[in-house]
Amino acid sequence: MKANDSLAAKFQEDTRIPYVLYQLAKSYYMAAEYTKACAYFDCGLYFDLNPRLEYVIDMVETYGYALLNSGQADHALFLENVYEEFGNTADFKFLMGLIYMNNEMFDAAVEEFKKALKMPEGHARGVNSYLACYNIGVIYECLGQMTEAEQYYNRCGGYEPAEKRLENMKK
Repeated sequence: MKANDSLAAKFQEDTRIPYVLYQLAKSYYMAAEYTKACAYFDCGLYFDLNPRLEYVIDMVETYGYALLNSGQADHALFLENVYEEFGNTADFKFLMGLIYMNNEMFDAAVEEFKKALKMPEGHARGVNSYLACYNIGVIYECLGQMTEAEQYYNRCGGYEPAEKRLENMKK
């Protein structure tokens, strides 16, 4: 048991290990091998990490997308536990909106997308503008709130999927 504790302590001291795990996870993610990516992200996030480091922020956000893309939306809800550390960007708020949307928590999803709309532009294009509006529109449309859906689709600035939904609503 002492040997395991010593080994665990050594891993915690080596700051390169989480970054290597992040790189492996990111490689699997880019290859659309989301389940494998999740395993490496999970291992990387086991470490005590600085939430202000760019790669740590990307690791958390990409892990959330990997969970969604691998059909593990319910597991992605654990990101609520790190909201205080990472929830200060449009990217994270948008991701949480998607997580809530995929878990059929529509009120919470709309709330997160609306928060993203109030944030400065994120790393991903559209998370604080047309993509957030589009997802709010989809939720409202699915809930039968067509007036609200139309308002948000109209705020998408010509985003083609929103335009198509507006056309379908008029039929």
